[in-house]
Formats: sequence, C-alpha cells, structure tokens
Amino acid sequence: MTAKGSAVNTTENCAQCNVLKQIESDVEQTVVFEKRGKIVILTEPRIENMEDLLAYKSQAMHRLNSLPPESFQTASVTFIGPLTIEEVEKILDGVDIRRLRFVSKPFGGGELSYPPVTGNMEQSVTKYMIEHNGIDDFRLIEGYVAAEIQGATAVLQSIQKKAHVFLVDVGAIEMHKEYREATIMVDDIYYRYEKYAQ
Repeated sequence: MTAKGSAVNTTENCAQCNVLKQIESDVEQTVVFEKRGKIVILTEPRIENMEDLLAYKSQAMHRLNSLPPESFQTASVTFIGPLTIEEVEKILDGVDIRRLRFVSKPFGGGELSYPPVTGNMEQSVTKYMIEHNGIDDFRLIEGYVAAEIQGATAVLQSIQKKAHVFLVDVGAIEMHKEYREATIMVDDIYYRYEKYAQ
C-alpha cells in the first residue's frame, strides 16, 4: 500500500535514487535503493494469474510466520472484499492502522491516512474523491479493501487467520539482515486478488 507504481518505475523516476540491489522471482521484484540518505526495500508483487496469487500468498505467509512473535513489523493487509470501517477496526484491533485503501465503483478509489485528520472516514473519503478525482457528487464507497498497519508479529499472525483477511504481507523482510536500517515497503494486492480470485 505504501509503494506507488512498480518497483522499477519508482526507482527509474527518482533522480535522487541509487539502486543498491535488485532481486527478481516468479512472483515478485524487490529493489533496494538509497534516497536522500535512507535505504528502502521495495517489494512489488508480480501476479498475472491465480497460480501466481497463491504462490505469492504462500511466500508472504512463510515470511510472516518465520519472524519472532515479539518483533514489531509494518505490514500491508489485503481483505477478501470491501469492508465497513467498523469491520476493519474490529479485524485490526491491537495494531496501529496507518492507512486505508477504499474502492468506489464506478468512481475508482484511493487511500487515506488513518485516523482521519479531520472529520470521520466518510467525510475524508468524500473530500479525497472531490480533490483527486474531480467528483463533486460523490456519496458512497463500496468499502475498505486494504490497510497499512504496524504491530507485534504475534498479532499480525492472528490477523492473518481471520475470515475476512486474504493476506498480511511484511514484504522482503529477509533483506533486513543485509540492510538493517532500511524501511520495507510493500503494495497490498487487493486489485490482483479481485482480478484473479473472484
């Protein structure tokens, strides 16, 4: 969710970025780069069919389950469908919710900081749609489909087991061995999930 566009596009469009390492697999591309003195590990899923989707999920779950339960992680959560804000808050109880992605058909969607800076989530979504999409009669969202969260690994592992959750993804966490001070960024996979699993 925190990553915008593909890993390649993110670093190619960044004149201040210095690519340190690039690793590709069948289901993801990971780029380690430096920007303004900070190291970033960016994971971009490569999912083109249901088989890729399940392979990516398996890899992400293995990463999550390999971490010590007491460690603290940032993760991207992909839900199995649009949820209300109340459902999201219940599912993600016990972690810090940083951002939420919403969908609205036919108007598209977007992502917002959580909790909202002003007003409630509905007001924030309406304001976002007006400012970013030029839609001044926006009234309804389908729901929230992904979140960026922070919390203890044990809590993230329990969230992964909840019925409305497709994936809790911590990204290429194994790269932290080589780049200890790096920030890990990973996209949620809701749009790929929607395309290939439904």
